[in-house]
Amino acid sequence: PRRVNSPVAAARPAPRFTIGRVTPTDATAIARLNTRLTAGGSPHEVYAEDDGLPDDAPFPRERLYVVREGEEIRAAAYLKEVRFRIGGAEHVIGWVKYPVSESLVSKQYSALPGALLMELMRRRPLLAAVGMGGHRGPFAQLLGGMKWRGHAVATMVLPLRFGAVARALPKMGVGGRIGTIAKMAGASGLADVGGVLARPLLRAWLYRKQGALQLRAASPDASNAQFFERMLTLYGAMASRDATHLQWMYPADAPRVAYYTASARGGQVGWLVTQMIEDNSPLESNRSGGLRIGSLHDMLAAPEHATALLAAGARLLRDAGADVVLVQHCHPDWQRALRAIGFVSSPSGFALYVAPAFARLLDEHALPVETLYVTRGDDGLHRS
Repeated sequence: PRRVNSPVAAARPAPRFTIGRVTPTDATAIARLNTRLTAGGSPHEVYAEDDGLPDDAPFPRERLYVVREGEEIRAAAYLKEVRFRIGGAEHVIGWVKYPVSESLVSKQYSALPGALLMELMRRRPLLAAVGMGGHRGPFAQLLGGMKWRGHAVATMVLPLRFGAVARALPKMGVGGRIGTIAKMAGASGLADVGGVLARPLLRAWLYRKQGALQLRAASPDASNAQFFERMLTLYGAMASRDATHLQWMYPADAPRVAYYTASARGGQVGWLVTQMIEDNSPLESNRSGGLRIGSLHDMLAAPEHATALLAAGARLLRDAGADVVLVQHCHPDWQRALRAIGFVSSPSGFALYVAPAFARLLDEHALPVETLYVTRGDDGLHRS
């Protein structure tokens, strides 16, 4: 483990912090940290490491790193390491995920997130992070202060059931003119009537946009590697999406997750991963207003097939009972395709940041951060 003496630690009676991989004996200390976070009013927690991978495990892999102080765990973050193709060359990059620190409830540990991040940068200089509550989130603020390069990724939303959406907006804290109109429309039933009238129009619109493209439930296989190589000629930089990575990212037993291949005129033109998000925790209920959210979680296709693939996915989620469809995609071609279907931007807690070494590598290939092929899938499945 790497020893860290933080500025805050120097003012306390000879404490010593160490940073390293989590061990099985840390389980009770992590439980105590989660208890302290809950008692301090934080909704966040440290998730247990699923597989206990050894240090030399093959990629892709996700491992938990912790900051220890004596017998206690004070901070933790996951390092998800994947193969990433940039300008045709393969690199291993790390995604920093689920950073949690006792600094959320105690200022005396405010130096620990930065110390943990510096150690992860030492281990894996090509680091990135996505999500984090957007640019205004505390972790994103820390990354910006450490000269990481950031880009806001719009959260795109397609309402499918207008009555449910209108009733949910006030619960989500949406105020002003939009909140007032939504509250009146929901209470009076106008939103439900409008939704009934609009439903066949929406169905016809999505069917038209889908065109000849067809989806089929499947599992990732060897054909994904060939398709991924074809797509690399169209997109400058993205994480590997061959069968090995996709099976790891989207295991067959993942709840409410489905993988589909897309074909048109007899040939494969893409694939799509959907997830129904049904989280009844207080944190998620406040964010969603009780809506049933369908996520177009990950996808890959050439830009000319993006609109049809997204429309087909939205139809799938509508049939599954979703009130609203959610998509987070960084690439500008896909942003345009989403708007062409009728998706609109909503307040987003999704931001993409890359470490200085990663930013320099992108500069060498003249690739702005906003042109990376990054989806919600790069951050992982929704934990529910």
